This record gives sequence, C-alpha cells and structure tokens, in this order.
Amino acid sequence: MEYSQSHAQFVQELLAEQDRSLNSVDYVGISLPRFQYTVSLCRRLHPKSDAKVLDVGRSYLSFMLAQHYADVTTLGFPLGDHGYAHEHAAAQDKRQPGGHIVFDLNDAQARGIDSKDQFNLIVFTEVLEHLFTAPELVLHALRELLVEDGLIVCLTPNAIALPKRLRLLRGTNPYECIRINCHNPGHYREYTKIELQQMALTAGLEMVHHEFGNYRSSQNFVLPKNKSQIFDFLCRINPAFCLGQTAVFRKLLAR
Repeated sequence: MEYSQSHAQFVQELLAEQDRSLNSVDYVGISLPRFQYTVSLCRRLHPKSDAKVLDVGRSYLSFMLAQHYADVTTLGFPLGDHGYAHEHAAAQDKRQPGGHIVFDLNDAQARGIDSKDQFNLIVFTEVLEHLFTAPELVLHALRELLVEDGLIVCLTPNAIALPKRLRLLRGTNPYECIRINCHNPGHYREYTKIELQQMALTAGLEMVHHEFGNYRSSQNFVLPKNKSQIFDFLCRINPAFCLGQTAVFRKLLAR
C-alpha cells in the first residue's frame, strides 16, 4: 500500500478492500436457519397474523415475517443505504414489508424513536452487538414502542461461547476488530445471559424466556468440519457453550 497517499485515499482503499471481502459472503444463505427459527418463534409467541410487527433492520427476515404477518414495519438506516439492495434482490418474489422508520439506534443516547405506532412484536435480531450505545438506552427506546402486553424478541451472539473460550486459552482475541465502514462496523460488544437480564431490568423490561442455540447453517467458520459434531455434543451438555442466544422481553409492570 502506498503510504504517501492522502488520508481520504487511504480510507477509500481500505473501505473498498473490506467491502469486497464482506460482499463475497452469502449472508442470506448463512443466516437462513436463524431467520427460519426467528419466524417460527414469533409465530409461537403471537400466532395471529394481524399482529403489528416491527423488525429492527430491514433484511430478508423482514420479508419472511411479512409472509405471515400482514402488518410488518421495519426500522433502521434509510432503505437506500449500502447492504439493503442485496437483501431486496433475494426477496423479490415475497410479499413486501410495509412502512419503514428511519432511526439509528445509536441515537437513543439523545432521543427516543418518533413513531405513532405501537407493536405487538419487536424483532431485534443480530443488531445489539453492532451498537456502541448502551443497551439499556436502546432497549428502553424499543420498550416505548410496545403495546402493554407486547414482546421484544432479541437474538444476539453469546459472549462466552465455547469457541471464544478456547481462543482465549490459546492467547487469541476471539472478537473481530472494528471494521473500516462505520455503517457496518462489526461487533462492538457481545453479552452474556446475565448481562442481558440485568440491562433489560434497568430498561423496564423483564426476561420471560431465554435459550441458547446455534442458528447458522454451518459452523465451519468457527470449527473445522470434523470437530462440529463434538461441538454439538458439548452444547447439548452445556447449552451456554452455544454460539448464540435468544431472549424474549416484556414490559416490567409496576407491582
């Protein structure tokens, strides 16, 4: 790399290099089992198709939710931002979600979410770990959008998954560095079950369900193929070894 270039050129080259690497990943294919699990869980929690649903971060999951729920709104960056076109192309044959609320959840430090609607279900999957704003603030902002008996369905990585523990034992950092693109920065922070429960309580929410799981189509990005069966076996013995976790929150009502 030429180090006599301007800072702007340096940034653009790094952005282009990283974007090429990220764009080569079949995100929809890798995430499809997680999406299917999420839709199934949502239908168990609220089977009626007339539920008002908010999906945080429009993705292929939003389109899958819209096949069952008639009223699906999304929340996040403007729809023209980088990353949405690929998801939209993959879902051209599916019923479209409805409205979209433009809001960066990192702004929950300064203000709440401006929405006249309230929702029965808020689907909050694989987003929390990408935020640099304290989860208590983000969860409280989402809490304000729930109907009285509404639920937040939160999927997020498990900070103490077995592969991460093993990497630490080898002296290797189990977490990726912050990415160059500030609109796709990777994971700032991952959380444990106890942390999620405590942060939710601070935000006026109670955890009504929690489970660990491995939601992706392949674990080869973490463990060699010949060790994945051992990993699955260990996760059955101790679910806290799993890569991911699901927490369901509802409003903490005054007693």
